[in-house]
Amino acid sequence: MTSPSPAEDQTNPRHHHSLVYRSRITILLSVAGLVASLLSTSPVGAAALIVSMILMIAAALWCILTMVALKRIRAGWIGYVVLSLVLLADLYFAANAGVNLALWGVTSEYRECVENSLTISSGDGCRQSLYDSMMSKIHW
Repeated sequence: MTSPSPAEDQTNPRHHHSLVYRSRITILLSVAGLVASLLSTSPVGAAALIVSMILMIAAALWCILTMVALKRIRAGWIGYVVLSLVLLADLYFAANAGVNLALWGVTSEYRECVENSLTISSGDGCRQSLYDSMMSKIHW
């Protein structure tokens, strides 16, 4: 067995710090996207969904870059598993924000209808109207 050269010892901590930095950015982007999607129920809902989708896509791309960096230094499998789960979550929430944004008009009408309904039967009418609107939007 030979010991690693001093040059290799100096690059390993640098790669480690770079991966930690990349992982933190991935998680920061993911959490910011999740918070933005939670803000979609506020008055700035559509804008929050757009921001959420952009942040989640950025987090997914950064996660892929981090996985490439892991491959370059031949890291252990646990990093790949964690980053794969983060990547799947980012893609899921980006798609979710996109679908919510595409159906924003329909769901905002439903929210208004429910806020103005006073009886159970009017609430049922709102649900039926939502269903009909969504089916017409989906089937074009």
